[in-house]
Amino acid sequence: MDKAFDVITALDVCVDFLVIGSPIPQFGQAEQLVEDYEIEMGGSAVIFASQCAKLGLRTTGAGRVGPDAFGQLFLEKLAATGVDLSAIVRDDHAKTGVGILLCRQNDRAILTYNGTIDGVSRDMVAAQLPRAGHLHIASYYLMATLRPAWPDLARQAKAQGMTVSLDTNWDPAEQWQGIDDLAGSVDIFMPNENEARAFTGESDLDAAITRLGEKFPVVVIKLGSAGAMAICQGQISRVPGYPGVPVDTVGAGDNFDAGFIYGWLQEQPIERCLELGCFCGSRSIRERGGFAAQPRRKDILQAFPQLPEEMRLHR
Repeated sequence: MDKAFDVITALDVCVDFLVIGSPIPQFGQAEQLVEDYEIEMGGSAVIFASQCAKLGLRTTGAGRVGPDAFGQLFLEKLAATGVDLSAIVRDDHAKTGVGILLCRQNDRAILTYNGTIDGVSRDMVAAQLPRAGHLHIASYYLMATLRPAWPDLARQAKAQGMTVSLDTNWDPAEQWQGIDDLAGSVDIFMPNENEARAFTGESDLDAAITRLGEKFPVVVIKLGSAGAMAICQGQISRVPGYPGVPVDTVGAGDNFDAGFIYGWLQEQPIERCLELGCFCGSRSIRERGGFAAQPRRKDILQAFPQLPEEMRLHR
């Protein structure tokens, strides 16, 4: 039976306040000027969901918003991407999460108020699993309430015929625990190069991806401007990145995830999935915030004329 959605995720709902050209903050009531600021949706799972929807995947997410202005802004912006909002709950007792991003050239520091970022419960996700074909787990360490529930939720997803991907993002505590509990249920593990090294203790990426490949059927490591690599059935594949000077790298890895999953759900070869991921990640860094420059399906079809006809007809 056809599912209502291609992809579901647990939304780490927040709004990002980007401070552009930020100097190093100084206490002692020192006032400093910045170049600019922007306000945009935030959250790794949110960026992923938005990119999936823009590529034509039917996408939904369980989430929670506060009754504040940030919550209303979030809903308006997410609706504009095409993501289904039916599983998002308005909680009058919560405050919408906020990330303050101090951006300097190609680097950033982030201050986070968790709020609704960690507002998704196990039951909220479980109720949505029958509606979708693929579950993407993001912000594994920031969404602490869900973390103990993910092994059981992933097993439920697999029992219902779903596929599952995991991008933990950075562990603020740098303990890197928990992925072994998911290894039997996750089809695709998607760390970046620093996270892969942290999980394995290996400085060499070939050694790191080989070790991770012993746990997960497919492992994808994002290499930033250098491209990406993957291992599947013991075979390591690599693709180069796209040239260009980034405006802002926020969300590049999450957009990569969406591009990869877009190809993978349509049974494309691993190398093509990596190329699609790199394309989405590289396009997203042309503007600030992770959303504004996300490519749409027409951009993919134009950039990849070799895609099979069935992908060109897909929705």
